[in-house]
Amino acid sequence: METLVAVDLGLRTGICVWRRGGPGSAFVVSYRSTHVGSRRALKSLARGVIAQHPMVVAVVVEGDRQMGEMWHRTANRQGARALDVSPERWRSVLFQPRERQPAATAKAIAVQRADEVIRWSRTIAGRDAAANPTGPLRHDTADAVMIGLWACLELGWLEPREVPFPLPRTGG
Repeated sequence: METLVAVDLGLRTGICVWRRGGPGSAFVVSYRSTHVGSRRALKSLARGVIAQHPMVVAVVVEGDRQMGEMWHRTANRQGARALDVSPERWRSVLFQPRERQPAATAKAIAVQRADEVIRWSRTIAGRDAAANPTGPLRHDTADAVMIGLWACLELGWLEPREVPFPLPRTGG
């Protein structure tokens, strides 16, 4: 099955892996947050995550372009498509206008919506979906879940009507 890796780059990096389950079907396989203390650690993380999922067809990254380039190179070596997205772009597609500002509101909405997406993934994918989290969902991980959802819409893996919450009418 085709796999997508969504990354929210930062000192704490959020990662969410999505799997395409067939036409009009995609779900969260795993998600996590990890501390990345150096460029070398980030490079190792990118290689490890992509190697762990051999059918990666796309990697989508939000954050520092220089750090994102490590993910891009690793993705390209595997023949995967590499995409960059800004928080403003994915939020304009997934959040209502009043939910996008201020940043603290957007982060809180991301956590709430990511939790919805994870629960929804479990209902459509059963045991193939992400396991129950061991603690509260961090905002970097929630952003990675939402970045992945945006990418699934962008790549045509999901239709807007399949998303488990209402999307803005215009998407922008």
